[in-house]
Amino acid sequence: MGSVYSKNITEIRNALGLSKERFGQLLGVSGRSVIRWKKAHTSPERQEQRVLLDKLREVIKFGLRVYFPEGLHEFLLTRLPEFNGKTPFQMILINEHDAVLGALSADYEGLGS
Repeated sequence: MGSVYSKNITEIRNALGLSKERFGQLLGVSGRSVIRWKKAHTSPERQEQRVLLDKLREVIKFGLRVYFPEGLHEFLLTRLPEFNGKTPFQMILINEHDAVLGALSADYEGLGS
């Protein structure tokens, strides 16, 4: 059984700098589930897991057009004043990925802080 998510798991984990265990915790599953998703044996079952993975993939895809991988990792984990001291990663977790895309867009256009 193939999974549209399998090819993105490693890219997302690497961009966030998360172990499979920590990535699984983020999504409410075990590290073993993350491995099964990566190997395309299963797919995320819950809609909120799929939505979060899609949002993370979108941010990372655009973010890698703006930054090198190391820079994107730093961006995602840096507290920003425009997010009231939250990190872009925290913003994604509270369903504010559009704001993160906006900040990346401003950086891309040279308007970011």
